[in-house]
Amino acid sequence: MIIEITPLDTLFFRNSKTFFKGEDTWGEGIFPPYPSVIYGALRTLYFANNMDTFEYANKEDDPTKNLKITNIILKNKRDLLFPMPLDCVVSKDSNDKKAIVLDLQDVNNMFFSNYPNLSKILVAKGKVENKKNLYLSDEYFKDYINGKKEIYYSELGIMDEPKIGIARSKETHVSAESALYRIDMKRLNDVSIVVEFEGLSIPKKGILKLGGESKAAEYKVVENNLEKFDVKIDRFFKVVLTTPAIFKKGWIPSFISEENFEYKSENIHLKLLAAVVGRPLIVGGFDMKKRRAKPLYKAVPAGSVYYFELLKGDVKDLIRKFHKKAISEIYQKQGFGISYLAKI
Repeated sequence: MIIEITPLDTLFFRNSKTFFKGEDTWGEGIFPPYPSVIYGALRTLYFANNMDTFEYANKEDDPTKNLKITNIILKNKRDLLFPMPLDCVVSKDSNDKKAIVLDLQDVNNMFFSNYPNLSKILVAKGKVENKKNLYLSDEYFKDYINGKKEIYYSELGIMDEPKIGIARSKETHVSAESALYRIDMKRLNDVSIVVEFEGLSIPKKGILKLGGESKAAEYKVVENNLEKFDVKIDRFFKVVLTTPAIFKKGWIPSFISEENFEYKSENIHLKLLAAVVGRPLIVGGFDMKKRRAKPLYKAVPAGSVYYFELLKGDVKDLIRKFHKKAISEIYQKQGFGISYLAKI
């Protein structure tokens, strides 16, 4: 099932920084939300429409236990929007919305790294920079996947609308001391969230709660028109993340050996050549059943790219493992670590 979620008001998705009464007054917001937020919203929606099953929540007979998010994509009026990969840079001398894909080249003696046996490095020509919060339409993301070196990016129509408030005493219902706060609300202008999932049955349209303060958003089922992005790769290829991924060993997936940076299975033998990984995100949450915070994990951000060489195996096996698949080692069912194959 694929649904499109459109907010009816401002939204607030808080990051993992502390926000305690009397200590912190500014609640920082993020966008897009982590996949776990969407996952929780879908489960809440199901139970709201099936209250007789709520007693089974988080138990063995939980009717939402088979829910699996297989894709999360932003959308504006015309296009689906994917986070711009981190191996794309913008020229400092240009005012157009053109991004350049970095070249993968052999290392020479001028470069030093703690990466053992480093053989490749990403190189840019001219004065370039990375910019945050840029996206590629489905058309240009397809060009990126198919190896084009120049693509055009888009920016989201999002406005910051900070909200100032003060908590009230539960006993007197008047303003509490040391409880003034400000939160970073976001207003989405013609931006919606498209979610593909399986294992859960919900009405074809309706209202759901999303993010902090349980803001309302409407949703509707849409046709299965998500671009499949057929890819033709050869010996050298890359894997790009479109949602954050949590790996047990930090920035590198556990299936890759830290000794020789290779991966071997019955059908595939790969070698990691290079990676472009952004600053880690801290992913947490709150366990409603246990009434306590969930463990914090460091996540590799969306847009991160891993470069590989195929030493043995068939491209079809690579597609089955990496293309439009969730490769996160934690919270995989929630939609973390969705990846695509791309041509170098």
